[in-house]
Amino acid sequence: MTFLAGLGARFREGLRRSQEYLASGLGAVLDPERPIDEALYTELEELLIAADLGATLAGDFTNRAREEAM
Repeated sequence: MTFLAGLGARFREGLRRSQEYLASGLGAVLDPERPIDEALYTELEELLIAADLGATLAGDFTNRAREEAM
């Protein structure tokens, strides 16, 4: 396997793991029975950061979600 092919395979595997982590976590955080409160936004932001979306994007997304919910 060439260096670039190996790099591409590792990149795809990392994206797959991030996608699975995010999908499973969103199901738990966004439970329809759960109240929309600050704890939800905190958990959502932490989940997005842990899924490798980055702190800036996670913060922007959760701030937008807060604004939309009000």
